[in-house]
Amino acid sequence: MQRLPGDYSVLNNRLERPAPNDSVEGDEIVRSIRKRVGTVNPLVPGSSPGGPTTFPGRFRESNTLSYSNQGAPTHELLPVLLLAWHWAAERGMLLNYRSPPIACAKLLAMFVRHYGNAGPLVLVLHGGPAAVGDVAPVAKGISGSFHAVEPWQRGSGGSPLTVARHITDLHELATDLGGDSRVAIVGHSWGAMLALCYAAKYPSKAGPIVLVGCGTFDRSSRSMMQEIIDERMDDDVRDHIRRLSADATDPAEQFIQTFKLTRHIFDYDPIGPYAEKEESEPFDLKAHDETWSDMRRLQDDGTYPNTFAAIESPVLMMHGQYDPHPGKMIRDSLLPFIPQLEHQEFDCCGHSPWIEKSTRELFFSSICGWLESHKT
Repeated sequence: MQRLPGDYSVLNNRLERPAPNDSVEGDEIVRSIRKRVGTVNPLVPGSSPGGPTTFPGRFRESNTLSYSNQGAPTHELLPVLLLAWHWAAERGMLLNYRSPPIACAKLLAMFVRHYGNAGPLVLVLHGGPAAVGDVAPVAKGISGSFHAVEPWQRGSGGSPLTVARHITDLHELATDLGGDSRVAIVGHSWGAMLALCYAAKYPSKAGPIVLVGCGTFDRSSRSMMQEIIDERMDDDVRDHIRRLSADATDPAEQFIQTFKLTRHIFDYDPIGPYAEKEESEPFDLKAHDETWSDMRRLQDDGTYPNTFAAIESPVLMMHGQYDPHPGKMIRDSLLPFIPQLEHQEFDCCGHSPWIEKSTRELFFSSICGWLESHKT
């Protein structure tokens, strides 16, 4: 049985809840999907699904295999998307799907959500690594003025994930959506780091960049961050983490539960209660670890932040004063390489300004105003 996010599986040509003793794997899954949807040739622009069951929608091919559901129910499209993902992955392509989120999102090389139709294109990059879905509120919040695109970065697979792989994915998406035009980027946490890495690799493609709660680029900043976290953690939280570590059998589940136990440390005064379940669950810990390990390697060998000197884009760093990521230390580590870097600090604000009572409105007005003033 093939498990999918959301506790669904593909079994006997239909979506079903998992049963304990079912066993359908690998190519058998693909064959069962192909039986249902017939033949789709992603290499022929404009080809559409056919066969015993026809699903509305159109495929087109460039660097990215794109699919629009054109109104078809998303639950019926899961087999189409799985098959499209399979063919795209075989050809080293991405799958760009214009639709609300669906259960198979994490099986795609890159799942993409679009918000708003008017205004300049802005790519909104999530943190983590692998914290897919965490910047959806940011993309929605700016969609009144911009066409915001929220890509879910590539998950783990056969080859270890690298920063270079994420940069290439981002460039293919930016080129597919924006052609030769510069593309504005908003990145949160790890996504802010990726935005800088992308702009250093493709300085002529990157437009204005907004770094929200940017991550660290040196050991001293990371050490300071850990000190702040340790100071804020009380004995009750430490006890919970120790028990979780002793009882956990799944490292990914342990990671996400530890995050839930400690996330209040990163926020000042959030607007509402935290969600019981994150979109990133079940968490792709392998993708997180592989990506972050490569980033650490690139920092240790001097690649970052040294190569940021190639960045041509205007850059705004937006940081909460209460964020354990030490904003001013991170700013000072970047300024020698990005002298055009602007810095805006929010009082009474943690790692995610859009969830804070005192800064949410200011955050969105500031980010939209700055992007508007730096349109390319």
